[in-house]
Amino acid sequence: MVAYYRYLIYNALHDDAHATYWLVESACNDIKTATMDQASLWTLADNLMNKGYLSYSHHYVTLAWRYAVLITAAVNSLGCYLWDLHYDRSSFSFHLELSQHLSEDALSSFCSQMPLAADYDGEGSHGSVFTLYL
Repeated sequence: MVAYYRYLIYNALHDDAHATYWLVESACNDIKTATMDQASLWTLADNLMNKGYLSYSHHYVTLAWRYAVLITAAVNSLGCYLWDLHYDRSSFSFHLELSQHLSEDALSSFCSQMPLAADYDGEGSHGSVFTLYL
């Protein structure tokens, strides 16, 4: 929410570089937390479209939404909750940390029920950590 308000402030000041930065941060936060009010996601797509980047706008919204929904729905259906979900460009994968630590028995089941190939990476500060591959 803070990132979106910073976007609004910089946008009102006509500081396009900072406004865009905070809008992207806000959109990423919406995706990570599966926020149902995606004002920043749609605003970013609209800004890209208005700047002539129609294909980027469409691709960004479609891809981000598809994977966020797939991953979040799978995690929630297993009775778990996300702490962190972000895309790692260098490895073309998603980093996922749950808000709880899973037992050894639950780890295998969790990986097998993810919509993407998943590896267990250990325990993070908030919960079990996984990598999901595209």
